[in-house]
Amino acid sequence: MTEGNEPKSNVNATPVKTGKATATPEQKHVVKKSGRKLSNKSLSIPYACMKRMAQDSSGGMRVSSDTVIILEKATEQFVEKLISLAKSYTEHRGRKTLTARDVEVALKNYSTM
Repeated sequence: MTEGNEPKSNVNATPVKTGKATATPEQKHVVKKSGRKLSNKSLSIPYACMKRMAQDSSGGMRVSSDTVIILEKATEQFVEKLISLAKSYTEHRGRKTLTARDVEVALKNYSTM
């Protein structure tokens, strides 16, 4: 092709509507069950990753959306407590850098609590 006959790319083209409704990320994982509203929009663990991990750990069973959201929250709470404990070990030793060893010690002591 010559310079003038090259097709132009549609980098700024608007998306084509296919007729399927798509949910926004905020709507995608909101579950209302038993009068409570669960949402994972404030969580940093990817939903798909947590769902896959739950399915793999359960032997391939299907996992409901509200279960995945609760598991995400529980995982974040666990990690926050673990890091807090590891931070206290780091500070106790007079260091400013949290190390893998601090997390290992915290995990060992956390599991005995």
